[in-house]
Amino acid sequence: MILNKNKKNISLQISESVDNGSSSEIYINNDMFIVIHQNDTNNSTTFKKDISKEFIQFHFCLGGSGELSFNDGSYKLNLSNGKSLLLYNPQRILPINLTNLSKSKIVSLLISIKRFHLLFSNEANYIT
Repeated sequence: MILNKNKKNISLQISESVDNGSSSEIYINNDMFIVIHQNDTNNSTTFKKDISKEFIQFHFCLGGSGELSFNDGSYKLNLSNGKSLLLYNPQRILPINLTNLSKSKIVSLLISIKRFHLLFSNEANYIT
């Protein structure tokens, strides 16, 4: 697949979970990727992924609902249809631990803080 005029290749990895939900990972480059969490079943599915603290996480619920949990489940954030959530903590690793409820679709965009700054300024290399 070709991305923009620079003709950079992106890769698509599809992994089927054991509980009949699926997650597709689309790597745009080392600094940005998208994960599509699709659950067409009547049961909840889970998706877990370790994420570096260099990444900002954007989660979008396109249908149904889900729940992100942190600190071994002691802290939970609900994500309902049409809602989004931005997560970033430069001092702490925030792995994705998503429970995707039945008939739900959630899209996650992960972008490094450096790449995010480059969207707004050419001086991103000088921002700590």
